[in-house]
Amino acid sequence: HIIKKLTPSIPKKFNVLVLDNNREILDIISMHLNDMGHANFDLCLSIAEAEKILLNQEYDLLLLDWTLDDGTCIDLIEYIQNGTLSERTKSAVTVVITGRDDVDDIMTLLRYGVKNHIIKPFGFSEFEDKIGYAIEKHGRKAI
Repeated sequence: HIIKKLTPSIPKKFNVLVLDNNREILDIISMHLNDMGHANFDLCLSIAEAEKILLNQEYDLLLLDWTLDDGTCIDLIEYIQNGTLSERTKSAVTVVITGRDDVDDIMTLLRYGVKNHIIKPFGFSEFEDKIGYAIEKHGRKAI
């Protein structure tokens, strides 16, 4: 028997944007989000696709791959921070999901205000724990 947590890791009202250029990774993340009881998410394969969807939808959680065919997660983060998007999206919890674990990469993320990352490959427990932790820490900061 699987025992579900009483409090979901991702609040039901959260809109989630997932960006990865690998369809298999998108499928894994979709499965993990569904297993967490969260079905309110959009999937994008490119920065261009993400930018287009961001014009019409607000998000609370961004799950971003580092390396994409048309740039990096930093390009999208800059687009969000410097654009005319909603404050809800600009203040979204951002988690970078990447195969990169170099100290310089982590420092780059910190300079852009991204304090959370998951290193590929990852299992469900790590995914759930890191997403829950990122949301919890972000919530405390906003108070």
